[in-house]
Amino acid sequence: MCPERLAQKLPPRQSSDIQRSAMDSLTGLMHALLGEGDQLTWWQGAVRAVIVFLATWLLLRVAGRRSFAQKNAFDLCVVLLLGAVLSRAIVGATSLPTAFTAALVLVLMHRAVAWLSSRYPRFDQFTGGSAIDLLKDGEIDDTRVAEA
Repeated sequence: MCPERLAQKLPPRQSSDIQRSAMDSLTGLMHALLGEGDQLTWWQGAVRAVIVFLATWLLLRVAGRRSFAQKNAFDLCVVLLLGAVLSRAIVGATSLPTAFTAALVLVLMHRAVAWLSSRYPRFDQFTGGSAIDLLKDGEIDDTRVAEA
């Protein structure tokens, strides 16, 4: 019998006891699998790493294929921040939901800045800067190298 039907047939107090017991069991299972804090076993770290990898893969799919393709300073900043935030989830320094929420915000901010950059050239100039040619007539231009 499914838990919902069982809960309908039981008195309210007994029904809430069953639901609380089920939640306690689920919480215990999650704690056993993922650990808590920085007192993780090697395999809890491995389970967390798999979860973080899959979630990061999903986040990068949300970000889009070309989001990190330009490799400009802004992309590098976001990649470094994602690595820092998500590494804390692996070692238990931050809870998984907190780390994933922060990572999702970073990815959505990255998409927003990319969208704004594609619509407004001045915003793109502000966030991305402009390329500086370091070669002139096949020779290194020391003046431009100094500007870079």
